[in-house]
Amino acid sequence: MQTASNDGRMSTLTKRLVLVMSLSLVLAVVLFATLRSPTVPLEGVSKVTIAVPMQISSAVMMVATAQGLFRQAGVEVRSQPFILGK
Repeated sequence: MQTASNDGRMSTLTKRLVLVMSLSLVLAVVLFATLRSPTVPLEGVSKVTIAVPMQISSAVMMVATAQGLFRQAGVEVRSQPFILGK
């Protein structure tokens, strides 16, 4: 049987445990973000051919090519459309 004083102590321990776990998670995320390797652009890649299926899911690729986003990044992209299932 637990008394009122045990309930208060358990609540304090639970709060401390949650606080310590939360701080540990925040520290892990900050360390991961700080220590991860930076992205480096690929050198020497200037021309790429990408097979693009003629589906609505490929619209992002088609729009990016049409807007010149790949050209801005220094990559010449040639889209090769194809039909799935044939």
